Amino acid sequence: MASFLDQPEGTRGDFIIRTGWNMLRLETREGAPFDLIAALERMRAKAAAGPGEWVVQVPHGRGKRLRRLRLRLTPRGAPPGCIPLSSWPC
Repeated sequence: MASFLDQPEGTRGDFIIRTGWNMLRLETREGAPFDLIAALERMRAKAAAGPGEWVVQVPHGRGKRLRRLRLRLTPRGAPPGCIPLSSWPC
């Protein structure tokens, strides 16, 4: 993430990360903790509206060097029949 943040604004590209639900400290745009479980429950309740998508940020670094990387979070389930822990990668 650090090298991505250090690129000039006009040269940044998109990237996709597959990660566990608790591997990153997600925040809202305002810096408050992002409750992923509650967001997924709201998404399930509105299933007819399509998949959810949220703009979140992830803190990176420490102290005075703390920066935030803005991300678009789009959850996707594992393919049918996939057991992610025992058959990596699915």
